[in-house]
Amino acid sequence: MKKSATPRVTVYGTSWCSDVRGIRAYLETIGVRYTYIDIEQDEAAAMLLEKLYEGKRRIPTVAIGQDYRHVPRIWDLNVMLNQHGLLDIRAG
Repeated sequence: MKKSATPRVTVYGTSWCSDVRGIRAYLETIGVRYTYIDIEQDEAAAMLLEKLYEGKRRIPTVAIGQDYRHVPRIWDLNVMLNQHGLLDIRAG
């Protein structure tokens, strides 16, 4: 089986969080494919965030491969995407 060259992007959040909605809309706008996991519907995902953030469920959290980060702002997401080769923030 051939391995994908594009890193897998996962967004962890909740339906009611405006930051999560903004991150998801932005990813769709720039054409980055991602998987969304609602931590209120997926207890294992909620527990993962608690483990990562010392008992807290910080959202939105974006994972690219094994790199998990709390990214409340588009700029934070852009930096992360750039570091993983998914966006060139120097362009434009």
